[in-house]
Amino acid sequence: MELTRERAQLGATSDRLAMVLAASPVVLYSRRLDAPDWPLTWVSDNLARLLGYEVAAALAPDWWPAHLDPQDRQPALGQVLAAIAQAPGTGQPCGATAGQPRRRRHTPPGPGRDRGLAQ
Repeated sequence: MELTRERAQLGATSDRLAMVLAASPVVLYSRRLDAPDWPLTWVSDNLARLLGYEVAAALAPDWWPAHLDPQDRQPALGQVLAAIAQAPGTGQPCGATAGQPRRRRHTPPGPGRDRGLAQ
């Protein structure tokens, strides 16, 4: 009985989190900081709605650095290196490093608008 109730609560919590992420203007992700090239391990489903890329594609090796705007590439990779230096082997998402969330401006795609990611 207790296990059934806990499973129902977990399901309700998961549903609420999914709704929050679906409505969020921020793409969340996590990566393995203890692996070569820091592969993405999870990307929120709103990636497709916000940036037009499928989650499965974003989880491919080298997808993230290949799609960074050239002007953002070195600073962004530097932030990942800093995250690794501060929390080696923890696997923590780089967006949560030292209380400094990674923020990225985004302009929705459309005529004459830059996505902020290289095409």
